[in-house]
Amino acid sequence: MPGNTQSARLIREVWNANQDAKRDKAVNLMSKIFRNVLKDPSEAKYRKIKRTAIDKRLGSIVGALALLKHVGFEPIVEHYVLASNKDLSALVDAVEVRAPEFDSREAKRAAAAQKLKEVVEYRRALSPFPLFLFLFLCLGDKQQKGQSGDAKEGGTPQEGANL
Repeated sequence: MPGNTQSARLIREVWNANQDAKRDKAVNLMSKIFRNVLKDPSEAKYRKIKRTAIDKRLGSIVGALALLKHVGFEPIVEHYVLASNKDLSALVDAVEVRAPEFDSREAKRAAAAQKLKEVVEYRRALSPFPLFLFLFLCLGDKQQKGQSGDAKEGGTPQEGANL
């Protein structure tokens, strides 16, 4: 079961021990590296990554380098290298693991994005109405004052005769 493996434990460590923004960047980078290897396991460029770049991006992320090493990447001089004869089962396991916190957070983000989209669409639908209403009320009010003022001041001869 992917949730109880060493890969899952390391991913939970990365997830729980780091700040959101840094962690998200690190998880995205590792996911991209892992998926590229799995997409084309025989491609050497996916199995060899610059050590300085990885140390810069993942070095401060608790558990990230341990996860990279767990799936098979070994530091060799200036690179992390995944040997071509290396078993990819730990790599597959790492890609399949989804921390419950990650799924929950993604669901909340998706719900918030949907709610924002609905609010924006609702506001767009209403936006012409308040301007129209404002203009109608302002212009309509002036026209009514002008018409009623004339009738009250001078009146018509018929109105005067009735009094």
